Amino acid sequence: MLILGHRGVRSDDLRENTLEAFQRAVDLGADGIETDVRRTRDGRLVLFHDRLSPAGTPVAQLGHAALEAAAGHHVPELGEALAAWPDLLWDLEIKTPDFPGPLKRALSGRTGTRLILTSPHHEFLLAHGPDLGLPFGPVINHRPPSAEALLGPWRGSPPAYCVWNVDHLDGEILGAVREAGIDNLVYNLHTPADLETVREWGCRGAILDYPGMGVAWRLGGEAGEGSP
Repeated sequence: MLILGHRGVRSDDLRENTLEAFQRAVDLGADGIETDVRRTRDGRLVLFHDRLSPAGTPVAQLGHAALEAAAGHHVPELGEALAAWPDLLWDLEIKTPDFPGPLKRALSGRTGTRLILTSPHHEFLLAHGPDLGLPFGPVINHRPPSAEALLGPWRGSPPAYCVWNVDHLDGEILGAVREAGIDNLVYNLHTPADLETVREWGCRGAILDYPGMGVAWRLGGEAGEGSP
């Protein structure tokens, strides 16, 4: 089962979605990184989770330099991170649905199985996912009434992945999605028991705040560095 670092790695000495957090996840043995993509006012595609800066201003209303000043640290750009770790699996969660053109230009020439585009904005993926030339999938923070209800809108161009919050899951819905040829990634996992459960459900990967725990679990060892 794949182990992805959630925004890199969670640690008291690191800020999430930074080059340092990504490197720590790599050092711990993670297969990939889940990160968040937003667009600043000056057109930069940056890796930043929150809608607002620490000063309370929407990221979309700030230039890149102003966002860094408000955050108090370097905010990586998408191309910068992809160039630094070209062999990682990157799950790029698109946080707003308003920049398909810039995203396509930024990812041009980077097609392949090592990039996944995901988003809670399902309409963005329905409209633009097939044109972006990469595997894509919805982020799902609820339990749909059935796999058929979930997948109905995607019949013309089915996603490669579904990304789920484990709090709303069971093996039945995941099995039905898997039978449709779609891989499942799961987040909000915190213990080895969580990992055992999603492995039993046949999930393709786990997105973890503490990827060291997942790597050690996969190897059959102790929780390891980077655990809670």
